[in-house]
Amino acid sequence: MGTNVGGLILPFEGDEIQAVALIEQLEAKSLHKREHWTSDFNTGSEEDFSFCLVNGYLILHHAYYVHSMFYTPEIWQEKFKHLGLMERIIVFLRVDSANAAGYAIYENAQQIRCLEQSEDVTHQFGEILSFEQQWLNASAFYVHEFEDEYGEWQSKIIPESGFNENEMEEWEDYYKCRYIDEYENSVREFELASVILNELLFDLFQMKYTLDNPYPETFLYSTLSEPRQSKQSQARQNSKSSLWGKLVALFKK
Repeated sequence: MGTNVGGLILPFEGDEIQAVALIEQLEAKSLHKREHWTSDFNTGSEEDFSFCLVNGYLILHHAYYVHSMFYTPEIWQEKFKHLGLMERIIVFLRVDSANAAGYAIYENAQQIRCLEQSEDVTHQFGEILSFEQQWLNASAFYVHEFEDEYGEWQSKIIPESGFNENEMEEWEDYYKCRYIDEYENSVREFELASVILNELLFDLFQMKYTLDNPYPETFLYSTLSEPRQSKQSQARQNSKSSLWGKLVALFKK
């Protein structure tokens, strides 16, 4: 199934209690500790949170925040300013089962950059930042996949300078790639956000795939005082984003 995560990362030097107090300020609600994972605990819901404290950062898994942090930043800009959260905050999304990933960057309580991608949707805001430039400005080529006269599936590389949309065959597949130095070091266009997010996290924590790592201590909290007794309802989301609607049910942490 891969990784299905969403949330935010911010500089933080406090302990568990101080982290809970901060989340309660963001939520304007009290949090209640959960001692262990249960089948109904889901950080894609409105109520559930998990977090860990790593190398001077708070990593908060709460995918319910991500849609509004990507698409309605004015809500969060006011909150961050009110709470004095002026340092860089990274919002992250990765849903491998939907080939979707994205991130947003807030600085001085303002969203300065957002990039979200899936196979058929790209949303972005703001100027390209330095850590994105290598991939987003990289040279491109196209891969043409087709069935030959013998029924064998073939793959052909077309340099960007030689690609013509008017010559595309209707029933054959084409996709764009970005590459650095050589074709072998390439990424499909719709996977750029995922690769850039990986590199950004590595720069922060000096370890690969930080969001998947089983930390020695992960704290679980909910705004519900007791575990759910009935089947959990889907988190309510803004209907403007068809991509987000497809992703909510995939979060099972």
